[in-house]
Amino acid sequence: MLPESVDSVSWNIFPQLMQTTELIAAARRGNAAGLLLIFDAGREQMQGLYTFPVPDHYSVPTLMLDREEGARVLQAAHAGLSATLRLEAEVVQSEAYQLVGYLPGRHYGTDADEVIQLVTHTDGPSISQDNGALGLLGLVRYFSRIPQAERSRTLMVFLDCRHFMPGQEARFEDEDFFARNPTARDRVVAMIGMEHLGQIEYVEDGHRLRPSGRADTSMIWTTDHQSVLELTIRAVKENELPSAAVRNVARPGVHGGHQGRWYGMASHASQMNLPAVAMMGTMGAYWATSSRIDRLDPSHFIRQLATFVQITKELMEVDLEVLRSRKD
Repeated sequence: MLPESVDSVSWNIFPQLMQTTELIAAARRGNAAGLLLIFDAGREQMQGLYTFPVPDHYSVPTLMLDREEGARVLQAAHAGLSATLRLEAEVVQSEAYQLVGYLPGRHYGTDADEVIQLVTHTDGPSISQDNGALGLLGLVRYFSRIPQAERSRTLMVFLDCRHFMPGQEARFEDEDFFARNPTARDRVVAMIGMEHLGQIEYVEDGHRLRPSGRADTSMIWTTDHQSVLELTIRAVKENELPSAAVRNVARPGVHGGHQGRWYGMASHASQMNLPAVAMMGTMGAYWATSSRIDRLDPSHFIRQLATFVQITKELMEVDLEVLRSRKD
């Protein structure tokens, strides 16, 4: 049994990772010989931790340490001791692919065609971080069993490879499929995003990470369209999706406060005034390459998929004017 004092590691690494961008930039500007990043995290959570946001290539050897090893290094530094930090790495030229496919609707190939874009990224450090494509393929498999004549809209699958590339999406924006094909979104009327599926909650127990027995939170974002918000909440309830948080960050919270930002896929739909729903896990124990298949909960994955099958089915059939309605 876990001690009562242990806390969930959900979200504890992410805000720390987001600070590394400025620290790495400062090390580069100062021509640092090396950089040590000490995290408030235990040893097992730090094993194989993957840097995010992914920086462009830089020549400052960097080591990330857990809280206990970091404390020892700080103590040694204050005592005036010295050490050698060596980076052993190989740069390999690789080719990555953005994959685009369609499940045709009844009007596919005509001027009457309307498209729902399904989007995720395909790169990441673990079985859960980069499994959104499996969720989208699950959606496509479900709708492929419905005759094309009964599919009101076309499903467009967009699998993006740039999420964990050096410098990330902004550096490779000219290679983006939609930048090279500016008319590709002309018929897109709604978006679905999925990533980080099947996650279970972990807690720190000394140096170790242990499952708490609970599902990790499914963070679900919707655009500021009342009908989309309602159908999403209905799908979550009817599929009994545990530990789900549905958020519309365009609106203030119940106490009038800001609800934060939209993390994850399909966030640009709000700028395009397109109805959208997207889901991601909280990522506490899943940033590391040490996160293996045993940290994936297939039953939770299936329940999340069922929830988004229902959401996508409603987006396939609902009148667009109803979709575009906003709260008065």
